[in-house]
Amino acid sequence: MAAMPNGGVDNCGECVFNPDPARALIVGGPGRCEIRGIVTSRPFWTYCANFHTGARVPNGPVFAGFDEFGRLPWHGDRQPDYNQGDDGPCEVCDQTPSVLTLPGPTRLLLFCGGDHYLVWWRQANPGKSGEYPWQLHDAMFDPRRRASGRDAPRGIREHLLWWLRRRL
Repeated sequence: MAAMPNGGVDNCGECVFNPDPARALIVGGPGRCEIRGIVTSRPFWTYCANFHTGARVPNGPVFAGFDEFGRLPWHGDRQPDYNQGDDGPCEVCDQTPSVLTLPGPTRLLLFCGGDHYLVWWRQANPGKSGEYPWQLHDAMFDPRRRASGRDAPRGIREHLLWWLRRRL
């Protein structure tokens, strides 16, 4: 069974730009983004601003969700993930054990936590914001907006119906 999202329905697994939401939901398969041309192994823990804006051009980075670290930006098309037992020091402070990893061009990058990953990410991505756009999230899920019926978020049922109609 697929892992449940950690912050609501604003994830890749339920996004209209994921062309196969049923695969992600039913069999726990990967999510794919039509806008960015990326695949994520954790679609229900992957987020971006495009879910909220509906824009068909990339809007900021993709974010990986972690309970203890919040939402951390991907580095291009590479997603940070939990350390699966790789030994080595943190890229920022040389502390071990490392709890986060990021595939690098020549080696796996290791981080002792989300704060140090963000320090490294900001150095590697000057001028870009690594902060998740919570204002878009909060606006979409505002109870007054939802009660009015304006811009109600699409749940998995509506998304599956949209996907089926698109295929017929």
